[in-house]
Amino acid sequence: MAAGRAEQVRAAVWPVAAALALLAACQWLTGTTIEYLVACAVATGIAAVALRDIPLARRLWPGLSTVALLLVVVVGAVTQWELFRIDAQWPSERSALVADGLASLDAEVDHALVSLRATAARALDAPQAATAAFAALPGSDDPGVDGGVVLYDHGQPLAWSGAIRV
Repeated sequence: MAAGRAEQVRAAVWPVAAALALLAACQWLTGTTIEYLVACAVATGIAAVALRDIPLARRLWPGLSTVALLLVVVVGAVTQWELFRIDAQWPSERSALVADGLASLDAEVDHALVSLRATAARALDAPQAATAAFAALPGSDDPGVDGGVVLYDHGQPLAWSGAIRV
């Protein structure tokens, strides 16, 4: 009788451990505290060890579920480390974020400046006649740019291209 009871207990270890790991992972997603992540990792480890007690023919889905829980633990650990690093070293993290943002902004401004200069240079090559100037005015080379070009002749608009916003 004791052997049958021990078999029942061993059969219940994986589902209980997997369920606890899943619950701890859900709680970690809610609170992102290390305690829930550690609980998830321990329960996932127990579930992985308990896989050996599941017959080979029925081990596929529990095995895949355990691998998924391991993936949750790894992703959670990386995320938890990033959160800790940001929290513990905020001044240096802030400086790095600001430097990256300024570098990105600088690159975008440089790109816009090159595009605008090229468009202006092509617009200045347009013919003097209004009909021909309309046909010759360039559009923007960059599809992400929303704007246009207006060609003036003695302070009066002669031709335009693109979307003009005033």
